[in-house]
Amino acid sequence: MKKKSRLIAILLASALALSSCADKIPEPLVSEATKQPEVTDLPPVQEPYPISFDNEVFESAPSRVASLSPALTEMMFDLGLGDRLTAVSDYCDFPETVAALPKAGSPADPDISGLTELAPELLITLSPIAATDVLLLKQAGIRVLTLKNPESFSDLCDIYFKLSLIFYGSVDGPEAAWGAYFDIDAKLTEISSGEPKTFVVVEDYASDGLMLSPSGTLSDSIFSAFGSNLWQADKFNATEDELFEIGPDIAFYSSKVDRDDVEDIFPHSDLIEIDFERVERPSKRLAEVIDSAAQQLEEDG
Repeated sequence: MKKKSRLIAILLASALALSSCADKIPEPLVSEATKQPEVTDLPPVQEPYPISFDNEVFESAPSRVASLSPALTEMMFDLGLGDRLTAVSDYCDFPETVAALPKAGSPADPDISGLTELAPELLITLSPIAATDVLLLKQAGIRVLTLKNPESFSDLCDIYFKLSLIFYGSVDGPEAAWGAYFDIDAKLTEISSGEPKTFVVVEDYASDGLMLSPSGTLSDSIFSAFGSNLWQADKFNATEDELFEIGPDIAFYSSKVDRDDVEDIFPHSDLIEIDFERVERPSKRLAEVIDSAAQQLEEDG
């Protein structure tokens, strides 16, 4: 009986000793190379280039650009890209700093030899260039990009967006575009919250009346923030008979037109003078046109 008790005591002592040793056994070392990578929910890093739109692909941002559109020249400055311009059209005059840049003709008559000498990487325009001139420019290593002339505020935003993608890439481009047209959007939103009115936009004189902005034009889109355009014809020219049948609440008129002539035709309308050149050459300065029109309307009211 004593032997059995002694045996049990020995077994218990052995078990305790093994347990104590097991606590001291170090964990096996794991090589850094064999460790499994941690799984995270972070998205892959987005590369700014290449970018693409309208079958156009840009692998990087052009550093030297020529513009044959006054509107595009202003937009480049709106986007903080004025230092990329190496030449502008004969009609570009804003901002004042463009006066120091070489002139490169116009879309109808580009200065091929001058552009070839300046060697910009990219030539941008809103008006199409003749196919033969495009070929000569391409042979000189100059890429030609023709963007759509804006017919609405949405089209204008789209141009800013495409230019931003080209020069800032897909990461920073959208924010740069939004910053450029934010003021215009804010003014349009502010005006749209007021009481809607009817209007016409008098652009210039016609042979037998006046030129009015019809629907489907940028000026129609911009001034629609004030209400509804009464000139819904699919033409610009309005005869005197057609004009006298219209009675808009507001007649926006270009400084090209004499106020008295507008008042004779629209005697019961609020007459608001606008700088229509800024509508024809749209850029960030459109916000000033909208704001000026709103202030004049408020003063008349």
